[in-house]
Amino acid sequence: KQWYQRRVAITAGGTCCTDKFRTAADYFKGALNLHQKYDMDRALRNGGIVPSTAKAYRVSDFDRALKTAFGVSKVGYWCRFAKDNKGIYRQLLWQVSLCISKSLNVVECPADDDGACNRNKPVLYLPYSVL
Repeated sequence: KQWYQRRVAITAGGTCCTDKFRTAADYFKGALNLHQKYDMDRALRNGGIVPSTAKAYRVSDFDRALKTAFGVSKVGYWCRFAKDNKGIYRQLLWQVSLCISKSLNVVECPADDDGACNRNKPVLYLPYSVL
C-alpha cells in the first residue's frame, strides 16, 4: 500500500517513473542496475580521485573524471563544511548526483547552487570509515 501511495504521489507530481517501474521490486532492481551502469566510485577512481583524509581535490578534478566516465559536464555537487582539529573549516564532499532521463540515460543536470560546493576552495573526499 505504501508503494502505491508513493506511486500516486510521484505521478501527481509530474516526475513519474511508473512507466518503467511498475512495482517496488522493479524500482529497486532498476536502481541497482543504474548503480552498476553508472558506478560513481569506479569513475572517480579511474580519474585519479580516491577517498582521503589528507588530500584535497578541486571541483574541476571531479568534473574531469565524470566527463570522461559519463560524458556529461554538469552534475550536482553538494558540500558541507566541518572544523578540523586545528579549528579550520574544511569543505567536505557530501554528495555527487548524476541526472538520469526517463529513458534511463545520463543527462546534463540543471544548475542548482543550493548546497553546492565552492568551486574556488579545496574539497575533501573522505573515506566512508571517517563519516
